[in-house]
Amino acid sequence: MIPVSPKNVSKLQDLSQQVSAEFKEYAYNVSHDLAAPLRAIVEFSRILQEECSGSLDAEHREYLDVIISNGQKMQTMIQGLLTYSRLNTLAKPFTILSTSKLVSDCLYALRDTVTSTNAKVTTDVLPDVYADAEQLQQVFHVLIENALKFNGKNHIPRVHLSVARQQNNWCFSVADNGIGIQTRFYEKIFKLFQRLHTDEEYEGVGVGLTLAQKIVQRHGGNIWVEPNNTQGSIFYFTIPAAMPVVSL
Repeated sequence: MIPVSPKNVSKLQDLSQQVSAEFKEYAYNVSHDLAAPLRAIVEFSRILQEECSGSLDAEHREYLDVIISNGQKMQTMIQGLLTYSRLNTLAKPFTILSTSKLVSDCLYALRDTVTSTNAKVTTDVLPDVYADAEQLQQVFHVLIENALKFNGKNHIPRVHLSVARQQNNWCFSVADNGIGIQTRFYEKIFKLFQRLHTDEEYEGVGVGLTLAQKIVQRHGGNIWVEPNNTQGSIFYFTIPAAMPVVSL
């Protein structure tokens, strides 16, 4: 048994960081190497589908559809793994930014979904924060998109974004009236590629919440989910409220 001392703790921390860095590099290399041949499989399958569909019977056309569909899903998973493995190295410096602007940009990007579902999205007045704009926008995008997606059929999504000051942190929340999440899955949903539903029920590969968690942690905060009192779920995440001191 290794004696617990500051020196040993420091060595273990260094080893842990080294292993983590090596894993991320390995994940990036494997994902990158898989991307090209998979792209070829999907593209040649599409060509075959377009040029030979007339000579194929229904069963073989279905086989091609399955190949293309699963190939595209695998491409999305690989892209998610690439993004996950490079989240820190591709990070940008923190700046003072408007979270209201970030949310507005997210809603514009999701405007087709909002329109097609007749969703009602409301927000409180949101503060300026010190953060990585691109990454924080990704967190909002994931949470809003999920709130719009995981709703019952013929059900109008209602999403509300709010914020509260908790000591030295801002605590943001995204509440929905969707299908909700069983408490036993509260940890699972943040694990990479873990999903609670089939593709037939809801599309996705199980990457978004993992990325959101990693981004929030990089900003020094936490993310979690709780049941909504009426229906659905509320996702919370915190980031420090402190702003940099600007010298004049």
